[in-house]
Amino acid sequence: MTKKIICLLLILLCFALPLLPSCHKAETPVFSAQLVGSRLSWDAYPDAARYLVRCTFTDGSGYTMKTTNRAYTLPHKNAGDYLYTVEALDGDGKSIAQSESFLYHMGKGSSNDPIPIGDESALLSVKMNYTATFGDIKVSAPLYYRLTTDLDFSGREITPIGIKKAPFSGVLDGDGHTIRGLSFTKCTDDGTVGLFGAIENATIKNLTLENASISFDKSSGVSGDSLCFGLLAGSAVSSTIDNCHVTGRIEALKGVTTSSNYDMFVGGIVGYAKSGRMSGVSFRGDIEAHYGCVYAGGLLGEAESATPAFVLANAFADANVKAVGTAYDVTKTKSIAYARAGVLVGSIIKATSLSSLVAVGSAIGEPRALPDGTEIDETHFTAGAFGKTNNSSGTNNAPINNLFYLNSIPKASGTCTSLGASAPYVHALSEAEMKDPSSYLSDGAYTLETAHYWRIAEGEVPSLNRVPTLSDQPALEISLAVEGQKEPYLFSLTDSFYPTWHEIVLDRAKEYFMGYRLSAIFKDLNITYKKGMRIRFSAEGREDLTVTLGESVSTPYLVYCVHTVFDSPAEVFGGGYKIIDEVERIAYDYTNVKRITITVLPAESAEA
Repeated sequence: MTKKIICLLLILLCFALPLLPSCHKAETPVFSAQLVGSRLSWDAYPDAARYLVRCTFTDGSGYTMKTTNRAYTLPHKNAGDYLYTVEALDGDGKSIAQSESFLYHMGKGSSNDPIPIGDESALLSVKMNYTATFGDIKVSAPLYYRLTTDLDFSGREITPIGIKKAPFSGVLDGDGHTIRGLSFTKCTDDGTVGLFGAIENATIKNLTLENASISFDKSSGVSGDSLCFGLLAGSAVSSTIDNCHVTGRIEALKGVTTSSNYDMFVGGIVGYAKSGRMSGVSFRGDIEAHYGCVYAGGLLGEAESATPAFVLANAFADANVKAVGTAYDVTKTKSIAYARAGVLVGSIIKATSLSSLVAVGSAIGEPRALPDGTEIDETHFTAGAFGKTNNSSGTNNAPINNLFYLNSIPKASGTCTSLGASAPYVHALSEAEMKDPSSYLSDGAYTLETAHYWRIAEGEVPSLNRVPTLSDQPALEISLAVEGQKEPYLFSLTDSFYPTWHEIVLDRAKEYFMGYRLSAIFKDLNITYKKGMRIRFSAEGREDLTVTLGESVSTPYLVYCVHTVFDSPAEVFGGGYKIIDEVERIAYDYTNVKRITITVLPAESAEA
């Protein structure tokens, strides 16, 4: 009987408990907050006197910060994960509401863990490179950045990133995002202007600039020689610009006259390029530049080859370009100016490949208005799809393949009397023909690569699909090992180093034209070549290969790619890595290897 009574009481208690006032603590109200890039913001909460931002590190430590504002820019410069919450505080400092938690990750700056850029200030704060010290070795390594959102600079003047003496040498991956409203009205001290003033051994990819402008008048501080103006980059040395698209305008010193024959290089994307590569790029807009000697182009002002050479592929320009050379020798009543205007490029000094190009718009190269009787060399003022592509012979010396341009543009190349071997691959088309898909057929196949890069449709001029043209090649890591160092520094060369071009004449490697020469890598990393230094190549499924350097400057090649054609990824990256020891005349096959680690062991160091 007693057991029945107890059970009945328990049942009644279960029914009664929900009816009793709760003794549990009320849940903390939640209010809305947002984390965009590195900027944390939140909505106003009723009766809040101020707010507390709480940051917790991965080790459990952290910090708090009180503010009356409703936004906070995260300050982190060190890699790691940071957990943020915001609390609303009443007048007595008591917490009355809390936001949800936000995890912020600051990347290491490597290719597989890039540093995120989520606001305008973060972009303008990028470092030119990263310096790491290993014993007596100092390495200038590239940093990798990736945009996480669109950015808008409308209504503000910015200082370009990088100068000639300290260029940006990392990787910026736009990740398909757009930067709007860049505007420049003041010239820098070193004469390089653009989002990036100067880049070297850098890669800028997957980025769009919209409604960008450079507008220089006589009060803009423009002076001196070798001025480089480009909306994306003023100067680019041994760098890669891939899948980047720009709309905007450049107006430099319109109506301003000069007497000195100083040079100005002006491009819708890049002002001046030495070596490197531009691929999958486009520009739409207007350019007008007046200076002593002007080299202006829709994509690029001037390209100059060294080692590696310069490559332009899969590029489009709808540009109206006007270059006015103003240099004038008063004593001789003689124009000493040059003006090279190109819808695509103002001047090509030398290039390895100019291929798969489409140009519409106009180009004019002319001297300033001069007194009657002034001596003028008309050959100094040229215009075309390219303003200049030859030296003094009159014959084109830049290999052009598959160029299609509007026939109202004066010429394919403003300086050429003959296109030479390139003639069959250059096509001047009417406006109707530019919009006719059959104009791009040869033997029943499109001459522009349509599987990836180009869109060809009836009634439209061909356009780029805005996809990357850099194929994914196997990751290549540099590992620097020094005695006593526990963890070597690793970073990838995949994006950051443009492969140095060398024609290797070894019997077993004649077909390879493109690869990383280790001496060039050492130079880029500021590593001094030393006799006895050992280089160890390691890869899964392969025995370690160690090469000891001798007294000569000859070092092994790490070779990748068997073609120098940039129209198709299959042709560019169809091969695999090989290591060429040119001293021992031996080629080691790493074709199917997905990752190679190169360990640099100074002569005085023991094996790590």
